[in-house]
Amino acid sequence: MTRIPGSQGFDLAKGLLGAALDGIAIADCNGRIREFNPAAEGIFGCKRADMLGKRLEAIIPPAMRKAFRQDMAHPQCAGKGMFVGRRVKATGVRANGSEFGMELAITRVSLRGRSAFMAVLRDISEGKQVEAMCAAGSERLDAVMTEAGVASWDYDLLTGCPSGLEQSSPMVAKYTNGDASEWSLTNPKDRHEAVARFKSAVAAGGAGYYTEYRLLHKDGVTVRWLEVSTTILRDETGRSARAVGLLRDITERKDFEARTLFLAHRDELTGLPNRTLVAEHIGQAMAQADRSGDHVALLFVDLDRFKTVNDSLGHEVGDQLLRQVAARLDHRLRKSDFLARLGGDEFIMVLRGVKKPADAARVARKIVASLARPYPVGIHTLRISCSIGVSIYPDDGGDTQTLMSNADRAMYHVKDRGPGHYQLFSREMDTRVGRGR
Repeated sequence: MTRIPGSQGFDLAKGLLGAALDGIAIADCNGRIREFNPAAEGIFGCKRADMLGKRLEAIIPPAMRKAFRQDMAHPQCAGKGMFVGRRVKATGVRANGSEFGMELAITRVSLRGRSAFMAVLRDISEGKQVEAMCAAGSERLDAVMTEAGVASWDYDLLTGCPSGLEQSSPMVAKYTNGDASEWSLTNPKDRHEAVARFKSAVAAGGAGYYTEYRLLHKDGVTVRWLEVSTTILRDETGRSARAVGLLRDITERKDFEARTLFLAHRDELTGLPNRTLVAEHIGQAMAQADRSGDHVALLFVDLDRFKTVNDSLGHEVGDQLLRQVAARLDHRLRKSDFLARLGGDEFIMVLRGVKKPADAARVARKIVASLARPYPVGIHTLRISCSIGVSIYPDDGGDTQTLMSNADRAMYHVKDRGPGHYQLFSREMDTRVGRGR
């Protein structure tokens, strides 16, 4: 029990009460207020004279008054009561009826030899407002980050303790179900680059960088792309102490980029390369042939009367037929060969390592036979033939354009003779035969 000074220290006690920054109210053993300092006046918005003689309960939140009365009724429990002897946070009521946050501690003291109570009060409403503002700001920030698909992370470099992904982030929870350990770096290249860049940044200290890598879920199938920003923070000694940063899920962007790249170089219907890659592959094949002394064969493959299929059965059936034709052509390829769809019902094949024109003729003959077999398409069984024109490098041209033009001319020569055949280009062909005719 704290003892209040006697008459010799009375002036000192009053001086201390007056100078105290916290509100202080002293009540006698009956709970009547005998002292109410200026800070308490300011907190409650009332005068000392108005409070003297009132019960101490007047400044105690209503929800706590029952516990206070029980403590007053049992003086022997000083310091161990339900209320007295404890520091609590509560909601107080000012003289004008407004509520505020306060911290309250009531202690038993001795006043002129008698038991008394001293209540020390602190107005924490401003702190509460700051906390509320911080909480609101945090909620707004979380909302913005979630909308932007961004989460934060934090790693203590000195203790090696990661805060990891902020588990409160809805963006993270969406993919991790609250457990980031379900994910790991998916391939050795990503892992090596991520670790190397992180170590380099830690060594440099204060350097920030961006990187992208893939995360693989423990199901072994789901892959997410992340864009990660990293900043290294130093402590007061200049050591790299923390690594903090933001991460963004960029899987949709990566999927879009991959799809765009695919469509730029691939035929969407069949998945084969499109005409944008043809010249490049022919050029590579010619360069290899120059080194090896072999030949390169270009095969122009055109389906006969394909338009009839589209007109009579519809484009959906026509598309399914084209996919099957592409699959059969692809089956005839070696690893060194190249197949592309030029558009519509036209395909081109580039054969490397051809020893003589007869080798190309043999491949063309097999393709004619393969494509002539029936095609099961839904409820239909379709048959279609093809016409193939063949040109040989370097015999029929020394550049891509000439080779393609001569293969095209040979193919139209076949169509003039009748569908379902192949033809090697020859100089004796009528130069008027071709698409420009």
